[in-house]
Formats: sequence, C-alpha cells, structure tokens
Amino acid sequence: MFLRALIVVSSFLFFSNIALANWNVGPKECAECHDREYDVWKESPHFKAYKKAHKTKKAKKIVKALGGKSMKKTDQCAICHYTKIQKNESAKAKVKAGPTCESCHGAGSEWIEVHNDFGKGIKKAEDEAPARRVKRLADAEAGGMIASRMLFDISSSCMNCHGLGNKALKAETLKVMLENKHPLEKDFEVVKYSQGKIRHRFVPPNVNDNSKLDSAGIARLYISGQMAALVASNAVKTKVENAKFQAAQKYRIDNSIKNLKTIEAALPALKTFLAGPSADTARAVVEAMKDKDLSKTVAPLLPKESDLK
Repeated sequence: MFLRALIVVSSFLFFSNIALANWNVGPKECAECHDREYDVWKESPHFKAYKKAHKTKKAKKIVKALGGKSMKKTDQCAICHYTKIQKNESAKAKVKAGPTCESCHGAGSEWIEVHNDFGKGIKKAEDEAPARRVKRLADAEAGGMIASRMLFDISSSCMNCHGLGNKALKAETLKVMLENKHPLEKDFEVVKYSQGKIRHRFVPPNVNDNSKLDSAGIARLYISGQMAALVASNAVKTKVENAKFQAAQKYRIDNSIKNLKTIEAALPALKTFLAGPSADTARAVVEAMKDKDLSKTVAPLLPKESDLK
C-alpha cells in the first residue's frame, strides 16, 4: 500500500513538473507598486539590452554557431540575456524584455499575489500592520522571492550570469559560445555593478529618494559578492575544457579567497565558509554579519565611487 501511494505521488510530481515550476509574470506586475524602481530599470543597461544585444556582430556570430536564427529565440541565450514571460500557467513563455526584476528576485508566479496582499481593505504597504508585513514577506520568500536582504542569493543572481556560471547553461552550448569569443567578465564585482545605474533603493523613510547604501551595507554586500563569485566559479571551473574559461574561473576563485582572507579576522564566520564554500555556509556568514559594521576592514577593497557602473 505504501509503495503504491509513493508511486502515485511520484507520478503526480513528475507529470506536474511544468505546473509546479515558477514562471515570470513580467516587470509591469512589479511596477504597480514599485513604479520608481521600474523607472530606474527603464534607464538601465538591462532594459536597453533588449533592443541592442542581439544586433552586434559578435552576438549574431555566436547565435549562428549555436544553430539559431535569432538571439531572442535561442533558449540558451534567453537564460541570461532576456526574460521570458507567461500570462498564466498554460500560456507559452515569450521573450518580452531584457533582464528584469525577476532575473534578480526570482520568477514571481508563486509569490507575487502573496507579496501584494497587504490585508483586507488595505491598498498601501505603509498602512499594513507590522506583524502582517513580516509574515507576508516571509511567505513570499517561501514562494521563491529573493529579497534584497538575502545578500548571498541576490549576489548569486548576478554572478550566475556575469561569469557564465548559470547551471541552466549547457556545457556544449558554453563550449561553442567560448569558441566564438563570448565575454567572460572575470573581474565582475557586485558592488561596482549594482550601485551605479541600476541602483533602486526607495526605502522608508525616504521613499522618494534613490538612496545609497551606507558604508556598513556596502561592506556586507561586497563580502556577499565575493562569496557568490567563489561558489559560482567552483561549481563551473571544470564544466568545459577551455583554457581561457578555466583560467578565468581560477582567477575569480583565487581573487575571492584572497579578498575574503583579508576580512576573515574581523568576521570569524568566514573561516567556516572558506573551509567549505557553499550556499549554506555563505548564508550563515550573511546572518553572522547582519548587525556588524565591517566598513573599515572592507574599505580598501571597494571600487571607487567614480568607477560604479
């Protein structure tokens, strides 16, 4: 009886895989409440990439080598360069934008309604009861939302594409991309690329100002980015036999270890992470440093403000 029940449940999960998977609902769903963030996105390189990325000679060459006719219609390109959006569970996913909110914060189908529900009769987040807000956001995270406070996971969203570490990218595809000179971005660093043109911090009490992270916040983000780089590069360092790719991953691994060891004395939790770099040990570091100000230790490692992209 137990075995039969197990088979039934397993079969249901297998054939329901598509229904269980999250899908992207699109940036306009987010813009209903996050209009200021949406406006920043519309001026960002991520937004503009939708109309530009596929037009370069290099992009056309890579797509042709992959056997595709259009970058937007080549699934392996869409993993990082575009956002596929669905109207509902059974609708066909279509490329509608470049990297969007969900590229960083997770596909929204399973959490968008929870995230947007402030309570019966309440239409604005500022009118929501504090306890309800805590539960609402926790439920949204349980549904797959990657919140800004989840520093390692947010950083990993960046690193998984900027560095060609995305698990969904097939080895044979990656090999062809590299042979046709797809960029590697071995020097990509989260603070440098997240605190410039794409910064969107409209947080209380200054909800109308795109405020900068304070020095302690920048330090925590930098450390999270270094951990994300190390975990991502470790995972793909032998994915393909390509000397340039493997050298780039080794560079990122060595560079991250060097930088994190500089901080280790001020943040002992890093010792455990460095002994066994993983998502779990990285999240433990994020938790350990949430109330710490490590800005003085990290400051020498940070990019100059004039270098923010």
